[in-house]
Amino acid sequence: MSTNADLFYLGATNTKTSKTGKEADASWRPVSKPPVNAGGSDTTGTQPWPNLVVEIAYTEDMERVRRKVEQYWLQPDRVHDVILIVIDKPITPVTTPSVMTAYHYCINNQDIGGFNPTMYEFGTIDLQGTPILNLQPGQRVINIQLACLYHGVPPNVLNPPPPSPPQLPPPNPFATIPNPIVIDLYHVRFAVLNCIV
Repeated sequence: MSTNADLFYLGATNTKTSKTGKEADASWRPVSKPPVNAGGSDTTGTQPWPNLVVEIAYTEDMERVRRKVEQYWLQPDRVHDVILIVIDKPITPVTTPSVMTAYHYCINNQDIGGFNPTMYEFGTIDLQGTPILNLQPGQRVINIQLACLYHGVPPNVLNPPPPSPPQLPPPNPFATIPNPIVIDLYHVRFAVLNCIV
């Protein structure tokens, strides 16, 4: 925080193109990503698009959400990575969700047939109905490369020069940004199962 490597948490920010607009459930953009002349994500077209978007599908149709990710967010010069979390609705209001799946989309991970997201099952039951027992920290992780998260920022942001005197106390915050940034779905599962918001 408070460096040129800082990230803006944009939350559920509305974005707009010349033809349509969408709202992400959560999004982040590097502070140092420069404004654009035209074609940005805001109504004036000057603010850059977020680099990471998270979409949560709970009541939405999966195909509709997938279209939004692939045909809106991941178009050229827009978002670089999208994490889609799909939580199947419980059978009754008093039961806990059991089938939870995450899809990590990266603009760099496409083939001739389209996007090829990495899928992670992290609920208590997989898509075939088999129990997922004893999920431990580190077993289902999404790795976001810094080159993806900081896509479109000046090159000195990832390897900035050391701060001028007085020196920051060790450790230097620039040297401690992990690469990749790990999102452990064990913690997402724990929060959903324990209704932590």
